Amino acid sequence: PYQGIITNDMTIGSDGTVTEILKTLTVRAGAVLTVPAGATLAFHPNAGLIVENGALHANGTALKPIHFTTVATNAPAAGDWNGVTLLAQAGASLLRHVWLEYGQGLAIEGCAPTVDACTARYNASAGFSVRAGGTLATRDALLLYNTVAIRSAAGASATLTHSIIRNNVTNALAEAGAALAATNVWWGSAELATIQNGLGGTVACEPFLTSEPVLTPA
Repeated sequence: PYQGIITNDMTIGSDGTVTEILKTLTVRAGAVLTVPAGATLAFHPNAGLIVENGALHANGTALKPIHFTTVATNAPAAGDWNGVTLLAQAGASLLRHVWLEYGQGLAIEGCAPTVDACTARYNASAGFSVRAGGTLATRDALLLYNTVAIRSAAGASATLTHSIIRNNVTNALAEAGAALAATNVWWGSAELATIQNGLGGTVACEPFLTSEPVLTPA
């Protein structure tokens, strides 16, 4: 199983395989960590993926998504592993058609990576978390069964559109001093009052979709 510090370009996993991550992977020194389409990385408890200085390239497809999930196969639970964290010098990272499951989701701090058509489900405490000056602009997201689907902290900015966000404890949370716009989203309801009951803080949610969209497959 993989663990430790990555300082040179590396590829982990391959299409159709499951690769166990024993302890946290930390990307430094400008290295690029590539996870191929169709690969699954299964993380042990307290393991995660942190990009301090470099990039994560996880470019999946609709037919071959990339899965970041727990190693537990019996009774997996939210928070089983530590999630993916992109720090200030990780802005060149790309996540497309990536599923983040049963961990602590995707955290973006002080950078603006490319995130497109990603799914987060069964994460604690958030599927997507943007903080410490981070910026997230994404679409075609599927956020289900998280403690918070998408959270924007003070000084951070999150924009999400043409997505599905429903069945989370809190569907969107904007902390004081944060910007969060989630428009043209299917919240599981066509009633504004019902949608707002699932939001925390000042979240721009209009216009919203009145039926479930077909997310972009490519």
